Amino acid sequence: MHENETPDEIQARIERKRKNIYFLNDLKILSTLGTGTFGRVRLVKHRNDGSETEPLALKCLKKSAIIKLKQIDHVKSEKKVLSIIDHPFIVNLKGHF
Repeated sequence: MHENETPDEIQARIERKRKNIYFLNDLKILSTLGTGTFGRVRLVKHRNDGSETEPLALKCLKKSAIIKLKQIDHVKSEKKVLSIIDHPFIVNLKGHF
């Protein structure tokens, strides 16, 4: 629980999770999995998940680097493909913001 968090805020976070909606402050960062040209991938868990729950990977991109290297269409295509695909051997997109 965050400091100064009201019961309504906690309930709203639980409700968002139920609907598979994620806000950045709903997640707690556990470690960094890797870094690259556009940003880094972090290992995260939802604040309401227990220790037995599988963690998620959070890909954080630097917008300035994507624009500078003219990779905007590439990033949009990646998001589109990942939102369509549902396969056990490919990463599943849970959300984006």
